[in-house]
Amino acid sequence: MESAKAGSKRTNDGFIQSLEKPVLLWLCKKMPAWMSPDLLTAIGVLGGVITALGYGLSSFGTGYLYLSFLGLVLNWLGDSLDGSLARFRNQSRERYGYFLDQSLDSLCHSLVVIGAGASPYARMDVSLFLLVAWLLVNICVFLWQNVSGVFVMSFAGMGLTEVRLLLILTTIVMIFCPPFHLTVLGADMTQYDLSFIAAAVVMLAIVFYTIATSAAQLRKEDDLRSGR
Repeated sequence: MESAKAGSKRTNDGFIQSLEKPVLLWLCKKMPAWMSPDLLTAIGVLGGVITALGYGLSSFGTGYLYLSFLGLVLNWLGDSLDGSLARFRNQSRERYGYFLDQSLDSLCHSLVVIGAGASPYARMDVSLFLLVAWLLVNICVFLWQNVSGVFVMSFAGMGLTEVRLLLILTTIVMIFCPPFHLTVLGADMTQYDLSFIAAAVVMLAIVFYTIATSAAQLRKEDDLRSGR
């Protein structure tokens, strides 16, 4: 999620932002001339598709999870570098980049989570619960950007790069730790289902907190403007 709407201020307090930024700059300097931002965007989408396929195919063997690992790395490279390279080369198309990046990000995230739900590691209904929570967070980000002009790229130190890193670590754990089943409120679940539920609950808490605090701030600002 590198592109921001034209005229918007970007904020990112991700834990590894200070480490990622110089790496991206170094990679931009090393990129061959034929590598374009659009091609990097396509690589990011390909990474998302590979990740989803790896999760889904893991029903036939744990080895397919290595595909997901590769896909997550490609997705990070493509999605993080496309906007960075465009800015580095002064080739930014802000509205086009914003629209394309956010649209394809939403598509890739949906594919990845659905792929996880098709695996033996997580239930589909639990995965969709996680997806809904994630998309609600994104909706809050877009709404706040529209009314404030600020594009918030992280919450409590967790941005998209940190989420990808967490997914990579989770995928590594999946390779070496097969799912064990337990009954929770009468439902058969795995340890990965429980982690997905926990993540979704945290995201929903962020959504409710953001709605409450943002609405209070906007009401106060609007009252001041109108002299109330």
